[in-house]
Amino acid sequence: MNILELRWTKIPLELKKLYVQLLLSDGFTRDAIGSFFGTSKNAVVGFQHSQLPKLTGKGVGTKDTVTTEHFEKLLDSQAEKTGKKVKEKTPSIEVEPDVPAVPVQPEEPEPPIVSRTLAATETVQCAYRDEKGHRCGYEHLPDSDSCGRVGHEA
Repeated sequence: MNILELRWTKIPLELKKLYVQLLLSDGFTRDAIGSFFGTSKNAVVGFQHSQLPKLTGKGVGTKDTVTTEHFEKLLDSQAEKTGKKVKEKTPSIEVEPDVPAVPVQPEEPEPPIVSRTLAATETVQCAYRDEKGHRCGYEHLPDSDSCGRVGHEA
């Protein structure tokens, strides 16, 4: 038999409703259903509450492990009852490792190193003078006569 690898987030809504309804009516716990589809019990409970309100408040199942074979048998029996082949619509999805998606940030150029301290004396002041002869006012960087601002290179 083909092994179905279904991921909760990849299953279309109508199929998800059918799958959860079949498994709940067959007596599986919500935790077992969540484990089978790679999600949590709470995701199944929330889905059941929002999408299958008629099943909300029903007794909890006792079967604690869903096997692929049993799930496929449920789908086959459902297909016999309704005359529709549910299995053909069932997507076979490759399971990717659970690696969180990390957005790639474009590299920003490092800002230039500039002095942020106003000079206390003229001896530590940047050597830059504007067209009127005024001094910059910021301390020069170590090993330089400039405060590091664009155009203030000595």
